Amino acid sequence: MRAVPRREASVMARPGNTWPEERVAQLCAMLAARKSFSQIADAMGISKRAVDGRVKRLRASADPRLPVDRPLPKRIPISLPADFAEHAHQTSVALQLRYNVGRSTIQRFRHEIGMQSRTYFKAKPVPENFANLAPTLTLPEAREVFGAGDELLRRWEALAGVKLRRRRLVITSGRLKMDRDNRRDMSRAGLAADYLRRFGPVFRCDAQGKLSDKGTHWARGRHILTGDEIIDRAERNGWREHAWKEIPCSLQM
Repeated sequence: MRAVPRREASVMARPGNTWPEERVAQLCAMLAARKSFSQIADAMGISKRAVDGRVKRLRASADPRLPVDRPLPKRIPISLPADFAEHAHQTSVALQLRYNVGRSTIQRFRHEIGMQSRTYFKAKPVPENFANLAPTLTLPEAREVFGAGDELLRRWEALAGVKLRRRRLVITSGRLKMDRDNRRDMSRAGLAADYLRRFGPVFRCDAQGKLSDKGTHWARGRHILTGDEIIDRAERNGWREHAWKEIPCSLQM
């Protein structure tokens, strides 16, 4: 006769034992039917923790009534859409919304059609006038003229072999001043050109249209203008040379 361990004997002798043989058989049958612990607990009127504990003890004792865990069915991957090649250059977020899939699935679709990571997006080409205008523009001015960000402008600099104009600072007599080459042009034509820059790029050039900081003409769009002509254009657009004198004294303080 097998000796019954003290703990097992106490459990079997405990009044109101919730795991008689019938309930263990019912538990094993529901596990074989692929029921979850929550469903089993609701059906048997016990807690989910009690179900979990009983299943662990049955596995520890290698009870033959406990069904063998079956592997979950293998997921079938989503097939490549027929029109994916036409929209593959869109952003990943746009493609996820279009095909209702995740980011990893979009990457798999791109690899299936032979796209490399570097060709997912078409790089914006260097503008035709970038090489001529870049040396005369600072970084904030280049953002407004070309409508590009800092990273894209740096890439264009490397491709075109030019550099944007930097504001060089020098220390003179303990004060921080801007270099002479970058000072504002305070002549009448320079002030008129500065006013016209709110409508578009304006640059100093020579009579042939070649950009030059010491030129006597101004390039605005496709036109090469003299100093008088640039002043006339500015006045027609609302510029007044002495408009600052019309400001009330109380506002100038």
